[in-house]
Amino acid sequence: MARIARSFTDAGLARYVANMDPAMLALARRHDPRAHKDYWGRVQGWERIDIKKIPRLGDITPDFDEARIINALKPVAPDPVEAARPFVLKANTADGAKALRCLTQAVYFESAFEPLSGQQAVAQTVLNRLRHGGYPKSVCGVIYEGAARATGCQFSFTCDGSLARVPNPTLWASAEFVARKALSGFVMKDVGVATHYHASYVAPYWAPTLVKLKQVGQHIFYPAGRRRPHAGSRARRGPGGRGGGQYRGPGPGSGGRLDPHDPGPRRAVDGDPGSQRAQRGAPEIRRRHRRPPHPDARRDRRDQQGARQAARGGRRPG
Repeated sequence: MARIARSFTDAGLARYVANMDPAMLALARRHDPRAHKDYWGRVQGWERIDIKKIPRLGDITPDFDEARIINALKPVAPDPVEAARPFVLKANTADGAKALRCLTQAVYFESAFEPLSGQQAVAQTVLNRLRHGGYPKSVCGVIYEGAARATGCQFSFTCDGSLARVPNPTLWASAEFVARKALSGFVMKDVGVATHYHASYVAPYWAPTLVKLKQVGQHIFYPAGRRRPHAGSRARRGPGGRGGGQYRGPGPGSGGRLDPHDPGPRRAVDGDPGSQRAQRGAPEIRRRHRRPPHPDARRDRRDQQGARQAARGGRRPG
């Protein structure tokens, strides 16, 4: 090596490795005997893992490039993405206009410079949250959730001053078109029932706790965790579905009964043995008639009891 590089200086070693391919150069750097710190393509703070210590995500916030590396390390879920059900807004003129404006704001401030598919994905995520049991039950309520709390807002544009900026007319018209189409039943199938997303150049603390569905444009989408099953997912629809779901209580018009088709307690009729029980409100109990045991079975049980007493030194009853 000294004959080829002609010296052991940094300049001489640079001439020596100039013709190496990337794989050979990485191998040479890995076995470099000089003291050095090689990240091997990992983000700073992740290059070494000590199993004796509690795992940490680092003490510094990753920059854009580091966040992209972290997000790329997490694989996409292998299962096929299940599309959400179509959503059609049924509201009067005032409420419908308000919902359209709120959803247009979300599409505009969150994804104005995204491709059409990226804007549709953001609108679909808002509607998925609307159907989820853990979020408000209005479009504007979902979007502006937490905007007045000190703990932070769900959509950053609602509390970072973005609403003070005058929107671009062309981009606003495009966002309004996407929002109107989403409220009329259009389904963005690529993101399924996603309720969370973030830009690919940030690494939020909650991302490792959710399943990565897909990246559309600059946003990565995730469904809600197991603790908050999605109401629009067929796999978590309810007790009759595959996922069990959550029971949300008796529906309207059911009279508080679990089954709306159940006629409820029968009416008390004079002379009916169950009329007094029905009037008191106690449920009527049906007793199951049992067949009397066979005489041979009774005799066998008496013989077994006598044998056990004789074994214990007792006296068999006559």
